[in-house]
Amino acid sequence: MLRGSFFPDYFMSNPFTPIHRTYVQKLIQPLLAALAVCCVATLEFPVANAQTPAPGTLDSTFNPVLDNLAFTIYAMKALPDGKTLAGGDFSKINGVTQRSFTRLTPNGTVDPAFQGLVGADDSVRAIAVQPDGKIVVGGDFSTINGASWKGLARLNADGTPDSTFGSFAGISSYGYVKAVAVQPDGKILIGGNFSQVNGVSRNYFARVNTNGSLDVSFSAPADDHVNAIVVRPNGKILVGGAFTHLNNQSHNHLVQLNADGTTDSSFNVDVDDIVQTIVLQSNNQIFIGGWFYYVNGSRHEHIARLNSDGTTDNAFTASTSGNVYTLALQWNGKILVGGSFNNVNGSSRNKIACLNPNGLLDSTFDTGVGPDSTVLSITVQSDGKSVIGGEFSNVASVGRTRMARLFGDPPPPPPAPEGVAMIYPAVEIGWASVTNGLYQIQWSSEVDPSNWQDFGSPIAGNGMTNWIYDTTRGGPKKFYRVIKLQ
Repeated sequence: MLRGSFFPDYFMSNPFTPIHRTYVQKLIQPLLAALAVCCVATLEFPVANAQTPAPGTLDSTFNPVLDNLAFTIYAMKALPDGKTLAGGDFSKINGVTQRSFTRLTPNGTVDPAFQGLVGADDSVRAIAVQPDGKIVVGGDFSTINGASWKGLARLNADGTPDSTFGSFAGISSYGYVKAVAVQPDGKILIGGNFSQVNGVSRNYFARVNTNGSLDVSFSAPADDHVNAIVVRPNGKILVGGAFTHLNNQSHNHLVQLNADGTTDSSFNVDVDDIVQTIVLQSNNQIFIGGWFYYVNGSRHEHIARLNSDGTTDNAFTASTSGNVYTLALQWNGKILVGGSFNNVNGSSRNKIACLNPNGLLDSTFDTGVGPDSTVLSITVQSDGKSVIGGEFSNVASVGRTRMARLFGDPPPPPPAPEGVAMIYPAVEIGWASVTNGLYQIQWSSEVDPSNWQDFGSPIAGNGMTNWIYDTTRGGPKKFYRVIKLQ
């Protein structure tokens, strides 16, 4: 389908005529034939424009400066209003005292409305936001924003301590929380490096109630660090880390639990080394990243995709030359990968890359020389930009102390209010795709098979409607077609 213009097949029109928001549904033939449609772009509604930088380009308007290059950003969370929560082991940002936890405005300055001046007395390593806006943070700290909470805290949306979480007494003295996940009932799952919670034995993994008390009905001990926790829509819990046993059963680095903490015996995965990060797709497939080389006996270097039942999706072909520490899904099914690598799928990509849904490198996303050190966290904003954090001091040879923002694929525009016409600055080309199918968009100024030209690189299908955008201003009238390559 085309969004932003309406023309019957092979119909020609004058460019830049104002066009109402309508749709053309295109049929895609299974092999090398496709329907051609003539379209033009109008240039008033600011969804995207010809000046939008390419994906992966550094956003020069966002430059929070940490006070010490020895410090690190471990965790971030983009908020719907364009602000960003960030946790690490810093003490100042842009000269403003913010100890290990802060909220930044959309332009990267410290948000004065957020009560983070007291901050944490040690590192913040994990952040989750509840549906009611309250913020759950985990880390090495013993106090945060004036409240005594060892390893885990809950704050109100403005950064003040949530007094209703007062039953949490803390984890073991020298432990830390690295992963947090909030269940639909408000209970909080925590993982990391600890042996006690609220004075009760809990090895590396536990669940606390909404008031901070330990959920004594939930016991799923691990034998080593827990790095990642994801709650699935069906209530089951994915847990990844350095462990080889969980619930006193052999589980190499990844396991699925039932909502009550018992092991889901139908989900069997064998990963040969540490799992650092887990991301769930909308179709319930599972991305994992870490230090590993083999998953279920098949070679998958540092990144893999699993089917919903834990079997390996061998159609996903991707590998990195170094460890993967963070993964983040974009709105269009592409996945951002961050870590310590300098090569992805045989192509040079330093510390961050974007993959199409089938694992092929998204060549349109390019940060040039990239970050100069490890990327530990990525969060995607509602406008398609991504904020990255880690240990770097430069991105694309530009100074960025531990945080930076990159341009991404612009999301589709919001629906028009009923009865209101929209004028678009870009032609959106959409088609119903097949997962792991490969598609090429082509354009021509006339319906002539000899004149079709590729528009961008091949795009992997995600099993949903795929979209691309042509923001070209001026030039000839255009026909488009979608070719299924495989």
